Amino acid sequence: MMDLSPIGRIQKLYGKAGELAIQLYANAPKDFEIFYIRIEGIDTPFYFTFVNNKGPGKIIIRLNDFERNDWAQEWIGKEILFPTAAYEIEEEEEGFEALIGYEVTDKNRGPLGIIVEFLNYPNNPIYRIDHKGTDILIPIHPDFILKVDPKKKLVKTLLPDGLVETYL
Repeated sequence: MMDLSPIGRIQKLYGKAGELAIQLYANAPKDFEIFYIRIEGIDTPFYFTFVNNKGPGKIIIRLNDFERNDWAQEWIGKEILFPTAAYEIEEEEEGFEALIGYEVTDKNRGPLGIIVEFLNYPNNPIYRIDHKGTDILIPIHPDFILKVDPKKKLVKTLLPDGLVETYL
């Protein structure tokens, strides 16, 4: 199960087109496109589009694939959650570039190599890893990064089946 941290709270419904007013906590990442809501004990992911900034820590978002917001009435007051590992990258390391030189180890495959470059593609940031002279590209996604250990300069991942094998 993924470790999630609260980064804000749903304040109210906004408009009638799947929009929500969110109060962000001080620890919220500056830029994110997904959050989770714990619904009946299940951490449910939601992708959204930023709509408007309503002042310090207050934003309006539109959930993707939802055209009405009457279904979200029960979510008012619920905290929104974000993967702790991804948050630690931003907060502790002050940017994805700071992980260059870290070793990457996958839970299922073991050591993969060293991060040699950060590729900042819009909506798809990627690390280039040197694996014994072969490049492996891995998306920087909260579902794939389990833990970042700055003391050991180590990134622990759980990558989808077939991703690494594509490059080897």
